[in-house]
Amino acid sequence: MGNLISTFLPADLFDRTSNCVGEQAKYVWGLEKNLRVLETELHKLTRARADLKTKVEVEEQRPRTRRTNQVAGWLEDVQNLETEFTELERVRAHEMDRLCLGGLCSKNFVSSYNYGTQVVELTDRVINLKKDGEKIEVVVEKAPDGAAIELPLDHTVVGQELLLDQVWRCITDQENNRGIIGLYGMGGVGKTTLLKQVNNNFRHQQHIFDVVIWTAASTLQDDIGKRIGFSEDRNWKEKSLQDKAVDIASILSGKKFVLLLDDV
Repeated sequence: MGNLISTFLPADLFDRTSNCVGEQAKYVWGLEKNLRVLETELHKLTRARADLKTKVEVEEQRPRTRRTNQVAGWLEDVQNLETEFTELERVRAHEMDRLCLGGLCSKNFVSSYNYGTQVVELTDRVINLKKDGEKIEVVVEKAPDGAAIELPLDHTVVGQELLLDQVWRCITDQENNRGIIGLYGMGGVGKTTLLKQVNNNFRHQQHIFDVVIWTAASTLQDDIGKRIGFSEDRNWKEKSLQDKAVDIASILSGKKFVLLLDDV
């Protein structure tokens, strides 16, 4: 008589094995459907990217603004995902041809499974990245322009180079700097021109100051406020002189600054 061998597997082991096979097979059997889902989600992402880029480019038309690192990083991540999708598309036809009887030929199953998992994983990343983009609220920030803003010079005064050097050394010599330097003389001798040259020196020479402010005595608070960023606050101009002074002091108290005051 023939021999009969019976093998009994625990029920939970059988369930786990079935689940494992089913989990793996869905990446193969559902490959074509998963690719269509990936394409749809990627199109949504690229449309969101186009909308954000348009918004950023409009905001960047404003002076002294630049896109935030968050925006720049998000746009770069979208580009990287598009590159990955292009690579999947490059081998798509080959992988689809490898499928045999639902992808269950032993020789092709592993390759199809690996490709299928890449498709599903990339789809999840595309969806999550789109959600991240929807959370971005601030797209641009104020761009730094250095300690000083270059001022145009209508002309220079002959022989003023020595005086400019003296003033510059008085400002930057920390041991002998007494905090206030006065330039005085008759009208038309070149005080304003000299003051502008001092200002422009902060664009081209080494120094330790955080901010350089050029202003006239008649517009002192508004010019200082604009230079240190309060011009972005629509309500700031409506504040009282005392409140403006408090705001200005709160910013400048933590900085090393130079105030170039013209027309005293």
